[in-house]
Amino acid sequence: MTIRNLDGFFAPRSVALVGPSRHERIVAERTLNALERVGGKLALTLVDLPDLKTEAGVAHATLTDPTVAPDLAILLTPVAATADCIATLADRGTRAVLLLSPGFEEWPEATLQACREAARSKNLRLIGPGSLGLAVPALGLNALLSAEPPAPGDIALISRSGAVLNATLSWAAGHKTGFSAVVSLGERTDVDIGDLIDYFAQDYRTRAILLHLEGISDPHKFMSAARAAARSKPVIAIRSGRSHDPGGTGLTHAGRLATPDQVYEAAFRRSGIMRVDDLDEMFEAVETLSRVRVPKIEALTILSNGRSLASLAADGLADMGGKLASLAQETRAALQPFCRPQTAMPEPETPVNLREDLPPDDLQQAISLVLADPATDGVLVLQAPTAFTALD
Repeated sequence: MTIRNLDGFFAPRSVALVGPSRHERIVAERTLNALERVGGKLALTLVDLPDLKTEAGVAHATLTDPTVAPDLAILLTPVAATADCIATLADRGTRAVLLLSPGFEEWPEATLQACREAARSKNLRLIGPGSLGLAVPALGLNALLSAEPPAPGDIALISRSGAVLNATLSWAAGHKTGFSAVVSLGERTDVDIGDLIDYFAQDYRTRAILLHLEGISDPHKFMSAARAAARSKPVIAIRSGRSHDPGGTGLTHAGRLATPDQVYEAAFRRSGIMRVDDLDEMFEAVETLSRVRVPKIEALTILSNGRSLASLAADGLADMGGKLASLAQETRAALQPFCRPQTAMPEPETPVNLREDLPPDDLQQAISLVLADPATDGVLVLQAPTAFTALD
């Protein structure tokens, strides 16, 4: 089903918190407090939760009211009643249901299947159970039972583990790192990692995708989504559970040698995902993504003290679809004293061939001249050592 109706989670116009709650009262109170920080951006309705105190503007209703048809429904309902509740909401046009839990929660498979069947006919999407929730900070949507609310940013965080999610958000709060969206996946009743990668690959607010996973429920869908996403933005993954993997048990010699984690490693490499091995590496990757911005370069100038070196660089640039900058005549004239003797003034859109014995100060001045020309977005300097150039 991929990304169909996932905007019900990440771009809803209306949200309902639906009870009666199977959890302790504090779960509903914490969820309501987080949702009320929306500040009126989204229509919020409490359904069958009459005892919760709310701010002005938050409506109360019952599920029997036919006007209750939110884009996103956050269900706290008893397990046995959830499938019927999903069926009712699906018939009214609800597009997404979040089965919220304060921690790990395991439901009978028969109940999960009943929830899937209730949602399938109307293409309603499910996240959970066992999900800590989700947040889209840019919209002010926070339906996340986390210790720290995520700040706005451009990294999408998808986590299988609530503990990993909380640790990441706590680290991010201390390092002023923000997120375009945060999703606690929980059980993969419907929406899985492949679906979410597909969605955030096309999300204009998301510049990078950060994954925590333990397993992959649909390898074909995951590989297809990951390869497409990694072509347009960084995708970083951390996998837990390697120590619990069974040994190779295949019937062939290769099957006995290949551990499950080696299969994951090969899948990550093939799809273009960068893998990190621990939380420290993951935090370092997040910090790099949040601090470093890759400049947009459309026209490059090549400075080189060797004609062949410059030609190799120009060939590589052309192979990658790049182009050489067309330097202004004034810039080319100013570069003439730094070029090889008896060489004509550099031509537009060609590498600049410098003298082999150019001193460092002159090289620095040549670079400054090129950077001052508005036609160039960047400079590639190729300076091979020679017997006539000072090594320092």
